[in-house]
Amino acid sequence: MKEYMQKMGRSLMLPVATLPVAALFTGIGYWIDPTGWGANNVLAAFMIQAGQTILNNLGLLFAVVQGQRRLRSSGWGSVFPCAYDFTQS
Repeated sequence: MKEYMQKMGRSLMLPVATLPVAALFTGIGYWIDPTGWGANNVLAAFMIQAGQTILNNLGLLFAVVQGQRRLRSSGWGSVFPCAYDFTQS
């Protein structure tokens, strides 16, 4: 049980580590252009969209990381079904 929980904790580190990056991208984008969603500045629009893309696809990132965790023990066949199952729901 302990080994399983350690593996689960390790697989959660990547999705959790991307949250501050997404927040920084979104925050800097809104700091550059506080009145709109990047309509007045291309860099602001890129930063806002990059941050929102990471946040919107966080579940898919988690599914891929879970598949990679299973990959180490069972082979390549585990990564893609995890991501496919997530996208179908």
